[in-house]
Amino acid sequence: MRKIALVVIALVASLNLHADILDLSDSKNDVSSNLLTQRFFESMGLDVISKSDETFGLRAGGYNILLYPQTTKDNGDLIVATIMFKGVGKSNSSSDALQMLLGKANHEFNYLTCYVEDDGDIIVRYTLLFDKKLEPKTVNKWLRRIEVQTDTFIKDFGDRVRPYIKE
Repeated sequence: MRKIALVVIALVASLNLHADILDLSDSKNDVSSNLLTQRFFESMGLDVISKSDETFGLRAGGYNILLYPQTTKDNGDLIVATIMFKGVGKSNSSSDALQMLLGKANHEFNYLTCYVEDDGDIIVRYTLLFDKKLEPKTVNKWLRRIEVQTDTFIKDFGDRVRPYIKE
């Protein structure tokens, strides 16, 4: 019986059922917000794959997501998440057909924003706005929403966007 109890305790401890709440109240700038947010995501057991001063990468829902935590004094805080699809080149940024296609996607989806960077990469962007404090439950729901919306974007627009993406 003792052996079963020890196994159950070990399993519960490994699940991380409750990560602390992210609190950016004392954050002075985007660099400190980024560090606190990275640590928060790691404490949740999420797969943080890269780190820099102002961004960090996350592997979630089958996607590599680049996160940009930002803090403001009066207007709330936000995390911008981007998923990049490597473009075939700078010609993407001047392609009227691609611009029209991404405009149609932006019109059809209410949660994601698509655009082309100057170098031709196609970006799908999401934003989570919050007021200084963020719960793990909200992050998990947000990441799941990113996965579902990106999967739907690929399902609905993938064949038409594919010629503009480097395989």
